[in-house]
Amino acid sequence: MAGVNVEITGLDQLRTNLARVGKSMESELSKAAKDGMVIYVEAPAKRNTPIDTGRLRNSIVTVGDSKAVATGTNVEYAPHQEFGTSKMKAHPFLRPAFDEGKDKVVKHIGDELAKAARV
Repeated sequence: MAGVNVEITGLDQLRTNLARVGKSMESELSKAAKDGMVIYVEAPAKRNTPIDTGRLRNSIVTVGDSKAVATGTNVEYAPHQEFGTSKMKAHPFLRPAFDEGKDKVVKHIGDELAKAARV
């Protein structure tokens, strides 16, 4: 049986380059996810915050990395505003912002990763 020998050179360099691109894309993913959440979830949540003192509004932040990104607040009375209590009706501000912005965040991530891949 006759065979064909094929020699591929440069595989080590290709592996190195792919690893570099992977790290770069991970960084781009993290940045795009955070930016998208800030633009399309954090900002609307801040605009819809039901209390005028500024404390709750100013506490809303976006944190995360390439594996997970979250927008929220650590103010102790935020859950009472968001979900209500037995004595107070709910004034949701985080969930509506997320519901309205989630598809825009996903599109933003895709657009930013596409831009990064072209470079």
